[in-house]
Amino acid sequence: MCVQRSIRAGIGVVALISLLACGKSQTPQPTARDALVVAMKAAHDGNADALEAACRATDDQRKLLDIEADYTRACVAFHDAFVAAYGAAAWATFQDPNHKLPDAEIQLDYVDTDRLKLCDSIPIREQGNEAWVDGLEKGWQLHLIKTGDGWLVDAACFVPPAADPKQMAPMMQSMTELVRKYQKAIGRAGIGPDDVQIELARAVGEVIFGIKPKGPHKFDIDKM
Repeated sequence: MCVQRSIRAGIGVVALISLLACGKSQTPQPTARDALVVAMKAAHDGNADALEAACRATDDQRKLLDIEADYTRACVAFHDAFVAAYGAAAWATFQDPNHKLPDAEIQLDYVDTDRLKLCDSIPIREQGNEAWVDGLEKGWQLHLIKTGDGWLVDAACFVPPAADPKQMAPMMQSMTELVRKYQKAIGRAGIGPDDVQIELARAVGEVIFGIKPKGPHKFDIDKM
């Protein structure tokens, strides 16, 4: 679930875990398809408890799942406000990586309704006690594991390759806070969809990547 300057952040952004779980109980599913649907439904709903139950994860990965679930809830609220103010076509433009803006661009990467629907029919490759799913998002391979009680999602796929969950957690927390903060600008007088996208991208670039914005701001979020 990058500043360009293109920024893609989030849960799919973002991926699902694989080591012995401890703490909260797991709920293995009878088939790999069932495990996929249950995990992705939990991710779509921002339901951290259900997502953790559908996965096998370390403590650090579990903490990251909690934050990613909160991030998804923030993205859904942002989406709903954006569509209500500017329309579905404007949201499709916001999420289009080919939509180029003068300063920066951003897409919010999370398990939306379209991605969730794919889980009912997307091909699953099973081999012994493992299964793989490609195509839910470009470059994202989802891994599932069969245990003695049934199938679980390997939560490691919710963490980008070579990334440390401990390092990812504060970044995702900051991203979540910025999405909620900039939702306040949506639909305000004189603020259009591109203005929101540009300023959110600038804020993410500065807070998370240390990239100082250039030029005047479209609006002052701290006065809202």
